[in-house]
Amino acid sequence: MHDRRQRTAPFLTGSRLGLRHPVLADARSATSWHEGAFPISETQAEELLRSTEIHPWGSAPETRLIVDSVPDGVTLGGAMVERRHDRIGRIRPSAASWLPVAERDEIHAEILALLLPWMLGELDLMVVTIQVPADHAATTMRAISLGMRESVRLREHIRRPDDRVDLLTFEIVNPAWNHAVRDPMEHADA
Repeated sequence: MHDRRQRTAPFLTGSRLGLRHPVLADARSATSWHEGAFPISETQAEELLRSTEIHPWGSAPETRLIVDSVPDGVTLGGAMVERRHDRIGRIRPSAASWLPVAERDEIHAEILALLLPWMLGELDLMVVTIQVPADHAATTMRAISLGMRESVRLREHIRRPDDRVDLLTFEIVNPAWNHAVRDPMEHADA
């Protein structure tokens, strides 16, 4: 964990968002990046960061990233990158609850666009998944445009104020792993 005053440069940067590793100062903006169902206090967030960010960055089974706005550095969300058996990855994006739903959806879509190439390329993961509420059209469209395919649909899984929506799981098999993994859906003659 770095000095609480020191913010770090983004690790991955898009036109609007940058992803970087957390520092203790991020405890002050935990309501923006914490993915829990309930908000946590600055003290709780600092304890969480101290207890979970103990491995050298990027070598833990779960890597936390903080999502900042590129123009002004405001923390808008976070992302967890899960790795299992060094081959299977999952992206868990989160966006500040104080943002409008459509903007949170756009942030999730950009997080996906930044993380997926890194996870397939640099981390060389065999499969990467993400779960997306069915009413998040921007994230769904981005997943499809990046070559992901819907693999699971949990009907009416997520409660909304006036309705329920499906929870979709999208996945992609790393093209570099085609020699080891054969996708029967892409080979009708199999």
